[in-house]
Amino acid sequence: MDENKARKTNKTLRHQRFTTFILSLPVLVFVVMSLHNKAAERPAAVSEEPAVAQAGASLPSSAPSAVPQQSADTVWIDVRTPQEFDGGHLPGAINLPVDGFEELLPATVKDKSAIVALYCRSGNRSGRALAIAQKLGYANAFNAGGYSALKASRSE
Repeated sequence: MDENKARKTNKTLRHQRFTTFILSLPVLVFVVMSLHNKAAERPAAVSEEPAVAQAGASLPSSAPSAVPQQSADTVWIDVRTPQEFDGGHLPGAINLPVDGFEELLPATVKDKSAIVALYCRSGNRSGRALAIAQKLGYANAFNAGGYSALKASRSE
């Protein structure tokens, strides 16, 4: 009799553990997806000479507050694809797509103290490029945000 009771208890415990595991899966999936999304947020045609910004150009009000003081020597880099760049870009901008950015930036902008303004379509890819630029030692690089907002601010 004790053997039957022990089997029944074992079966009940296994069932409870299995049920707990199954019920905790959605929570586990949610946590993993949240971490994945946070990791994705963190935060390549090359020109011979770096382009410089037009004098008097300013960033839109949505730009980050910790933006270095800009000058006529600000290097504007569009990190979108060549196809997006060909569809329209800021005057004087260089196209260095985010894929391959780590190799292209040092070859294009040799002065690591230069002010480097990065932009893309929405600010996401330029955020990724900013993390790469900072890792490479570009202390005055910043995420200027999205192309549409920058284009609109320059036409005001």
